[in-house]
Amino acid sequence: MKAIFDELTVGEVAPKVYETAGGDYVLVKLTKRDEPDMQKFQTEKDKLTAEMASEKGQILAAETAATACRQAKENGLINYDPGLVDYGDAEGKAQKTAYTPCLTVR
Repeated sequence: MKAIFDELTVGEVAPKVYETAGGDYVLVKLTKRDEPDMQKFQTEKDKLTAEMASEKGQILAAETAATACRQAKENGLINYDPGLVDYGDAEGKAQKTAYTPCLTVR
């Protein structure tokens, strides 16, 4: 990070290819450097903190729901009647997609 943010000059290509946390590789070229506006940040800090806390809470809630759903499915606590699950189109023709419990819960 130091090489990217502190040592590169505008127009310069980084001396190596970097691996991201997601396993991707990136080649970096610094095209522009903007200095942070700390006064603007101070005025928006509380709003940004609230937005990030809300997003973190939503992620945690979704992960908790997904884990609970998967555990219930593995323990045989989720049952459904396949006859009540219909993925038919407008003409009433059934599609080949099967219902899978917890599939839409991340």
